[in-house]
Amino acid sequence: MVSCYNTKYQHIGIVFIVTMPKLIKRLSEKPVISVEQVIYDGDYRIRLFFNNGVEQTVDFAPFFMASNHPQIRKYLDLQRFQHFTVEYGDLLWGDYDLCFPIADLYDNNI
Repeated sequence: MVSCYNTKYQHIGIVFIVTMPKLIKRLSEKPVISVEQVIYDGDYRIRLFFNNGVEQTVDFAPFFMASNHPQIRKYLDLQRFQHFTVEYGDLLWGDYDLCFPIADLYDNNI
C-alpha cells in the first residue's frame, strides 16, 4: 500500500501495489493464444491454426472491399494478399504493413 500525492504534494489517495509474484501468477493463468500455422484457402480466405487446437477460416474480402484506404486496398491484389507470414504468433503482411488482433482472427470477426 502506498500513499499518492499530486505535484503540489497534496494527498490524493492510497494505491495498493500487487507484488510481482502475484502479478506473474495472474498473467500466467490466462493462456496466450497465437497463430501456429496458416494455409491459403483460395480467394481472400486463410485457414488459421491456433496453438490451442482451434482452427478458423477467415475471409478477408469483406474487410478489404469495405476499406477506402489505399494501404489496405492494395491487398485486393491476390498476388500481394498471398504473401502473408506468421511471426511471433501473429499473421501479417509486409513489414507489419497489415496485421489483425489475434482475438479478432480467433473469433473470425474482422
